[in-house]
Amino acid sequence: MKVDKIDIAILRVLDGIRGSFEYAWSKKIIEKLPYKAEVVKKRLLKLNKLKMIEIKNYEKEVGCKILQKGLDILAIWNFKKHGIIKYILTKIGEGKESVIYSAISPSNEYLILKFHRYYAAEFEKIKKSLAFSAIKLRGEELRIEDYKIDIPKAKAQVEFYTMKKLWEKGFKVPKPIDLDRHVVSMEMIYDFPGIPSKLLKDVILEDPKMMKEEIVNEYLNIVEKGQIVHGDFSEFNVMVKQNGNFFIIDWPQAVPTTYELAEELKKKDLENILNFFKKKYNV
Repeated sequence: MKVDKIDIAILRVLDGIRGSFEYAWSKKIIEKLPYKAEVVKKRLLKLNKLKMIEIKNYEKEVGCKILQKGLDILAIWNFKKHGIIKYILTKIGEGKESVIYSAISPSNEYLILKFHRYYAAEFEKIKKSLAFSAIKLRGEELRIEDYKIDIPKAKAQVEFYTMKKLWEKGFKVPKPIDLDRHVVSMEMIYDFPGIPSKLLKDVILEDPKMMKEEIVNEYLNIVEKGQIVHGDFSEFNVMVKQNGNFFIIDWPQAVPTTYELAEELKKKDLENILNFFKKKYNV
């Protein structure tokens, strides 16, 4: 069962309303759309069946809420509409913080789609990040409380704009392609078509001492010239190609060097990567 522009229009209305109301009355949704009431009601049932929205029956009204799958579909629809992706290939990773899919662009390039997620324990951590402070400031101007800030969207903004800044300065990060809501599209780093390169933790290095020096130097240059601290740097966040080239990934918790705890985070980042090389290679 595929979605079309009517379904997308309904999802967009629900997405726009969700900042003010957990559930939107079906009557309110109908008022905002140029379709007959019966058409909208049938589509709401369809979207509920597809688990893109949740319908809740009240005494005199029907309430509707957009779900994670609905938000994902909106982002995918926009990426296709704007010529970023042709289609999605497969899921290649999933955790508490994000879900990763591979995709193909209209020019047949391999891409990564990173769908940022929210879980309660992460809230305090994300409050330190680059975009969050700006979003929070804007929220204060609009008198929006912390709990109303869209955390997955904030994380995606942090990651996209951090990577964009660093990539444009020539640092070793994947090229960011586009941003939509809570989803970042970026180039895939790979050795074999459609299969992402391995993480540092999973490769056997021929010259670990040289690789350690190159990675540490790149990190320090990012701090000094890029004015960014990764904030969660480790062997889990470096991809290594078979030719020895490497890329630093996962930037949603990045902070500017002006952040009050930036120096502390920098020391922890360096300790993490140096401890890895010491334990695995004794260098």
